[in-house]
Amino acid sequence: MSNSPPHAPSKSSAHDFPGWDLRAFFEISRDFICVGTTDGKIVDVNPSALKFMDLTLDQVVGRHFTEFLLADDIPKNEKAFSRFIESGHLEEFTQRVKTGTGELRWVRWGGVFTADRKTWLASGRDVTAQVLRELDL
Repeated sequence: MSNSPPHAPSKSSAHDFPGWDLRAFFEISRDFICVGTTDGKIVDVNPSALKFMDLTLDQVVGRHFTEFLLADDIPKNEKAFSRFIESGHLEEFTQRVKTGTGELRWVRWGGVFTADRKTWLASGRDVTAQVLRELDL
């Protein structure tokens, strides 16, 4: 039996996690995974998030997360991000995002900071259908 990992890390990604298993999980997860810095810059996103947003990695990495939001939502999101930085975790937060085609979608996020508190990891899911059902009630 080989000691080599079953999956090699993606060459398309700007951020490497220590350990092959986490990279494979990052690549195959159906949830959206986003990695960023305390100043709000995105350093990596997984393929599911890119497909959902209809964007490429180059169109996302290095940009501030607020660039994907509606202007009216930015103050609320910046407050939530400040609380996230202070507490080190984000239990649940739903935000509206604009896709690469201009479509409005809703994502529910949870997140944590890495041990050094310089990088955050967030996992999100598309809750657009649920939100639209609730708005119709």
